[in-house]
Amino acid sequence: MAVEANEKKYIIHPAKFNLWLFIVSIILLFGALTSAYIVSKGIESDKDMWHYFSMPKVLWLNTGILLVASVMLQIGLWGARKGDFRRAKIGFSLTMLLGLIFLAGQVVAWFNLTEEGVVFGAGGSNSGNYLYVITCLHGLHIVAGLIFMGYVYVRLMGNRYHPGNIVGIENAATFWHFLGLLWLYLFIFLLLNQGNPLV
Repeated sequence: MAVEANEKKYIIHPAKFNLWLFIVSIILLFGALTSAYIVSKGIESDKDMWHYFSMPKVLWLNTGILLVASVMLQIGLWGARKGDFRRAKIGFSLTMLLGLIFLAGQVVAWFNLTEEGVVFGAGGSNSGNYLYVITCLHGLHIVAGLIFMGYVYVRLMGNRYHPGNIVGIENAATFWHFLGLLWLYLFIFLLLNQGNPLV
């Protein structure tokens, strides 16, 4: 009986299940935000209240940076699955560096928007407010992803993983890849819904 309990196998590891629940909650959050964006745009466009903004060019660069970061992390994950934890350490360190550069790029984008007159708050338009809220919330999730990867990286440096136990590495990679896909969705969504120039 004890042996049977020790050899218990999960259909899905509890840590992975919890991560996917968290991911679903994030999908619902951003789904609600983008839906509200479309509704507001429809209502305010009819009243000529929806302000036009152009996406800062740095966001194109940021998108490329996030894609490269995912590639680096995936290479590290493949290494970990083969027992090559040196490659995993390199992949994680490069991904975290690129993640920090991405966040810096977002700050640059916000400065560019304010220079264009797109500001957040009561003095700004709803289109600008949504833009800041959506990109800021995504940025906060990137920060969470970096903290998660930092924790895993410390454990990697302490040789806490082995080929039969890399759930933490896999979860960090899954979460980061999800954030990359989420950003692609948000970036394309915002590109297609910048609004119409006021005449």
